[in-house]
Amino acid sequence: MSSVSTSQTDLDLLDRFRTSNDREAFGELVRRYGPIVFGVCRRVLGNDHASDDAFQQTFMNLARSAHGIRKPEALVGWLHATARRAALSIAGRKGPKTTPTDDVAARGRDPLEEITARELVTAVDEELAALPEEYRSAILLCGIEGLTVNEAAQRLGTSHGSLRGWLQRGRELLKTRLEKRGLAVPAALGAVFGLPTPVSAATTAAAIEAAVAAPAAKPTVWAALFTGVVPKLFLVGATAAAIFAACVIYSGKDGPPKPQLPPLQVARWELTTDTPLPKGAIARIGDGRHTLALGSKQIRFAGGGSKLVAVGSTDFLAWDVTTGEQLHRTPIDDAPGDVSPDGRWFAQKGNVYDALTGKLVWQAFRDREPDTVLFIPPDRVVMTFRSGSGSEVMVRRLDIEARAFTEATFAGSAALPLGNGGLMAVWGAPADGNVPVDDMRVGEIRVHSFHTPEGKSSRLIGLTGFRGVPLTVTTEPDNSRIYAVTSDGRLSRWQASMSDPIYSVPVAIPGANVTKGLPNGGTVRCIDVGRVPPLAVSPDGDKVVWRGWQGTNPTDYLCYSISRRQILWDVKAPTSTPASFLFDEKAGRLFVNNQGIEVRNLNTGELLSPPVSDYADRGPTHFTRTTALSPDGRLVAFSSNNIGLYEVAKLLDPKATPTDAPETHWRNDSLGQVGFVPGSNKLVWTAGPKFTVYDVEAKKTLAAVDTIGETVVPDYPGEAKWVGFARWNRKWAEYTWDGGRLAKTERAAQALQRADRESELAGIVYPHDGRLFTGDIEAGEKPRAFATCWDAATGGKKWVYVIPPDPDFTPTGWSTTNGVTAYGEYQPIRFLALPDNKRLFVLTNTRGILLDIDTGRELKVVSSGSTKPKNIEFDNVVLSNDGLLLAVTVLNADQRGEVRFYRTDTLAQAAMPIVLGHLWSHSKPGPNIFLALSPDAKLVAVAANTENGLQVVDVATGARKYQLPLVNYCRGLAFSADGRRLVAKEANQKTALVWELERFAVK
Repeated sequence: MSSVSTSQTDLDLLDRFRTSNDREAFGELVRRYGPIVFGVCRRVLGNDHASDDAFQQTFMNLARSAHGIRKPEALVGWLHATARRAALSIAGRKGPKTTPTDDVAARGRDPLEEITARELVTAVDEELAALPEEYRSAILLCGIEGLTVNEAAQRLGTSHGSLRGWLQRGRELLKTRLEKRGLAVPAALGAVFGLPTPVSAATTAAAIEAAVAAPAAKPTVWAALFTGVVPKLFLVGATAAAIFAACVIYSGKDGPPKPQLPPLQVARWELTTDTPLPKGAIARIGDGRHTLALGSKQIRFAGGGSKLVAVGSTDFLAWDVTTGEQLHRTPIDDAPGDVSPDGRWFAQKGNVYDALTGKLVWQAFRDREPDTVLFIPPDRVVMTFRSGSGSEVMVRRLDIEARAFTEATFAGSAALPLGNGGLMAVWGAPADGNVPVDDMRVGEIRVHSFHTPEGKSSRLIGLTGFRGVPLTVTTEPDNSRIYAVTSDGRLSRWQASMSDPIYSVPVAIPGANVTKGLPNGGTVRCIDVGRVPPLAVSPDGDKVVWRGWQGTNPTDYLCYSISRRQILWDVKAPTSTPASFLFDEKAGRLFVNNQGIEVRNLNTGELLSPPVSDYADRGPTHFTRTTALSPDGRLVAFSSNNIGLYEVAKLLDPKATPTDAPETHWRNDSLGQVGFVPGSNKLVWTAGPKFTVYDVEAKKTLAAVDTIGETVVPDYPGEAKWVGFARWNRKWAEYTWDGGRLAKTERAAQALQRADRESELAGIVYPHDGRLFTGDIEAGEKPRAFATCWDAATGGKKWVYVIPPDPDFTPTGWSTTNGVTAYGEYQPIRFLALPDNKRLFVLTNTRGILLDIDTGRELKVVSSGSTKPKNIEFDNVVLSNDGLLLAVTVLNADQRGEVRFYRTDTLAQAAMPIVLGHLWSHSKPGPNIFLALSPDAKLVAVAANTENGLQVVDVATGARKYQLPLVNYCRGLAFSADGRRLVAKEANQKTALVWELERFAVK
C-alpha cells in the first residue's frame, strides 16, 4: 500500500479509505483533525473521559458515513458539526454539564478565565456549527489552526480564490450572527479557544483501529445514534434499552475494555556502536563501543516503539529495537537540532534528515546556523537565530512536505513557537546569558503572529505579571499555553489570549553565581541562564515539575498543580546534580533521571520503584538528561555512553533481575593503569577484573591475571614491576613481568585499616616497596596536613611529616568535620619514590618537598610561587626513568597552565617552563593537566583542555615537535620504549588510543 503524504487533500485521503479501507489514509485524517475534534468535545463536555468517548464516536461516524458525505472538500467543517452533536448527545445522557468549578479542575484552567471567556467560546462554537460547511472549514483551518490561505486551499483541494472567498464570507456571516447576540467578533479565533487541543496517542490509535475494523457502509443503528439521527422506530422496547446500555458502558469512566498488549520484543537491553579509530591512531585499548556519548542530546522512540533514534555531539544513529540492528550511523556537527515527536525526521542547521535511514532529504539553507531547533508536528520545524547584539531574533519556519520555508524577524533575543507555528512568543534577555538578580523592571513576553499583512503590526498581546526577565520558558507539548520561571522568583502560566497570567506562584530560583563588571567600574550579581534547568510540563498542561534551590544547588523536586493552585508534592532529591523528568500521564507515573532511575507517583510523589534494585542498577549508569518512553508506556530508554532500555514493569518490581541478554557495565570497562612495559613496546593496563599485557603489533593479549579491583601504579621507574592495593578490603598485590610471564603476589595490608581508622580526612595512598604513604588532614583551629609512612604488612607507623599551611596561599576548597574546617589544598596530591629508593618527592598545591624516604626528614623544598590574592598551584608531576628530572604542571591565577622542570638533587629549575595556554575548565582536586616524559627525558607529552590539545614538546628548547588531535577527557599518557609511540587514555578513562608520533610531526 502506498504511503500517505501530509500534502494530500482531504478528498484524496477520503477516497483512499472509501475504495480500499486504507488504514494510513484514515489515520492521517485522524491526526490532521483530531485536535479540532477533541477541542470541540472538551468545550462541550469539560471532561477528558467523556471527550474521549465523543472523539471516538465522531471518527467512527466518519468511517460509517464516508460514502455519504455530500461535501468532502469541506470535511473539517463536517467533523466539527458531527463532534459537537456527539458531545451534546453524551452530555444529555450524562445529565447536566459539570459545574464551572469542576470543569476548571478537569481542564486545568483558571476560574476567572472561564467566567470571562465561557459565553464567547460557547457562542462561537454554536454559530460556527450553523455556518455552511465550506465557510466553517475555511474559518477552522485559517482562523483556529493557523494555516495560510494557500495551505488551507491545498488541504481542501480547492483554489486559492475559492478559499479566500469562503473565508471572507464566513467571517462576515459569523460577525453578523455574534453581533445579534451582543458579542464582538474576536480578533483571533485561536486565542478564544486556545491552541489546538492535544490528543493522546492511545485515543488516536483507538479511533483508527475501530474505524478500520468497521469499514464504510450504510449507517447502522450504532452510527446513527452517534449522530443523533436514529429513526424513532428503532428506539422502542428492549432494543432501545440495549442500545443505550451499550452507550453508557462504552462512555463510562473506565472506557472500553483495554486491549491485551503483545509481549515486549526487545533484542538487547543495551544499544551501542563501534567507534572507528581517529585518523593517525594505530590501536584502541578497551571497548570502543563506549567512547561516544550516545544520545547525549536527544533520544526518541520511532516506528510505534520498534525503533529508537539517538543524537549525540558527533553522530546520530538509529536502531531496530526488536532485532538490535543498527540502522545507520550518520556524522553530524555539534550544533542544535531536534528529532520530530514521531521519530521520523531529524533537523539540524538547515538540513532535514530521514531519522531512520540517516539520508539527507532536504537542505533548506546553508547561510547560517540556528540557535534553537524545534519540531511542530507533524512536519514543520521552527529555527531561531539570535542577532549578534541580542536585540533581534529571526525565525525560520520550515515545511518539510512542501520543501519551503518562510522567515520573520522580531525585536527580542529569544522566541518560541505556539500552536502550529502561526504565533510566536518573543522575549528579551542579556546577550551574554547573565541575568542581574536585582533588575526588577516590569517584564513582558510578547505574542506575535508569524505572518501579518504589510503595514500592520504583528504584535497581538503582551504577557505580563512578572518583573525581570524569563530564566526558562516552555509550552505544553501541543504548544498551546506558555510557562515561565522568571528572575523575580515566580512560576507563571499564560493563555496566549490574556495579558495577565492565569496562574502565578513564587518559587525558589538559583542564586547568583556570576559577578559581572559594569562600565562605571562597579559590579552586579547575576544568574547564568545556562545553569537553569528547563521546566517539565505534563502533557495535559496541569502539572509542572521544578527543582527547589538552596543558593546555587538544586535540592527538592516540587510538583505544582495548576487546576488545584497548590503544590501537589515536595520530595527530597537524592543528589544535587541536574535531573530530567518524563511524564507517563496515562499511568500516573513520573520518571526521574538523576544519576539513576526513579519512578514516582505523579499525583503524590511517592517512590514507586524500589530504592535498591538489581535490575535498575545494571548498566548503563551515570545517565545524561535525555530519556524516552515508548508509545505503549512499557519501555523507557536512558542514555549514557550507550543506550539502556528498561522494562517499566521490572523497574517497579523489587525482585526483578537483569536480563540474560549480552550487556556490559561501565565499571567493568573503565581503564585504570595504562602504559608501556618499561624497556619494550608492549602495553600494560588494568580494566575491570584483569591486569593485562598486550602486543600491539600482533594485536593479541600476551598475559592477564585477575585483580582485586585495586588501584595499580608502577613501583619503580624503568622496571616492569607494579604494585596495587584495594583500600576497601585491605589487600595488597605486586605484579612483575619477565618478558614471558606475568606474576602476581597478594598479601594483607594492615596499614590500610590503621590509616583509615586514624585519619580524620583520608587522602591519597601510594604503595611502594612494602611501604604505604598516605596524605591526610587533621581538622582544628590550625588545620594541619601530614605525609605518613607505614609498614604495609604490619600497619606500624614509620614516620610522620607535618606540612604547615602556606601563608601566601588563599584556600578555596575545604571539608568540615564536627564543625571544624580543614583545607584539603594543603594535603599531599602526589607521592613519587625516586629510583635510588632513598628519597620521596611529595607534591602539595603550593610546595614540592623532597624527603628522606626512611626517616621523613625534609631535604629540599620548592614553592609554586603563590602570592595573595593570586593563587599559583601545582597540579601534577611525573619523574624521568633515570630519576634526575621532575616535570611539574602548574595552574596560574588566570587559569593558564604551564609545565616546569626541576632537578631532583637540588630542586633547581632544569629548563624553561612551557606555557600551555588558557584551560577551558579545571577541577579540585586535580590533576587537570596530564603529562609524560619520554624514556630519554628529551620530550614531554602534555594533554590539557586548552586550544593546543595533545602536544609533544622539546624539553630543552620548548619547541612543539608533534601536534596530535585533541583526545576527549584524556586522563593519562605514556611513551613506548623507543619514544616513537604514545598511548593516551580517552573518554573518561574507558579506552586508550595508541598514536604513531611521526604522523603528527610539526613542519
